[in-house]
Amino acid sequence: MNPVSATPEKIFTLRDTTIYYYREVQSTMEVAWDLATKGGQGIVWAEKQTGGRGRYGRRWDSPTGGIYLSWIFTGITPGYLSVVAAAAVVRTLKGLGLAGCRVKWPNDIILNQKKISGILVEERGEISVVGIGVNLNSKASTLPPGATSFYEITGAQISSLTFLEKLIQIFEEFVKRTRWQEGDWLNLWSELFENGQSGN
Repeated sequence: MNPVSATPEKIFTLRDTTIYYYREVQSTMEVAWDLATKGGQGIVWAEKQTGGRGRYGRRWDSPTGGIYLSWIFTGITPGYLSVVAAAAVVRTLKGLGLAGCRVKWPNDIILNQKKISGILVEERGEISVVGIGVNLNSKASTLPPGATSFYEITGAQISSLTFLEKLIQIFEEFVKRTRWQEGDWLNLWSELFENGQSGN
C-alpha cells in the first residue's frame, strides 16, 4: 500500500482547524505533503509513526504514547514557523503543568538535558509543513536514550486531544500576531532559550 494513501480513522474540526486522525502512519509529513499537493489544509495527527523522520531525513523514533502531527501552512516564512512552533510547544507544556522546557536550536525541546519534543519545518514553494512530535505518555522503556516524556516527569498521563487543542490555540495566537516590537522578540527568546542561549 502507498504509505500516504491510507484513509484517516477520523476527520474532525478543532478550533476551526481540520484534523486528519490516524492511529498509525508511516510518516505524518508524507501524508501532509500529499494532502497539501491536492489543496488540502489542516493537521495530520497520528498516535504512531513507523517511518517518522527528522532533519536531513534522520529517523525519528515515534513509539505509542506520543503525539505526532504535521500542520500545513501557506504563505508564512518557514523561519518564523520554526520559532512559533517551538514557542507553542513550550507554552503548551507549561500550561499543562510542565514548566522549564527550553529549545536546543534548531529543532529540539529539552528538559533537564533530555529531549521531550522535536520540530521539523519543510518548505515547497508557498507551502510549509510543520512537523511536531512530543513524548506525552511514553514510558521510559519505549523511549530512545537521552529522551524523556511528560509522563516520566510528572507521573501523570494527559489526553493527546487536550494537548492538541491547547497547542492550536497558542500556535494561532502567534500566527495571527502581525506586529512585534523588539522587546517582544527579546522576551520570547529569553523564554525559549535558557540564559538567552541555545543548547549545546
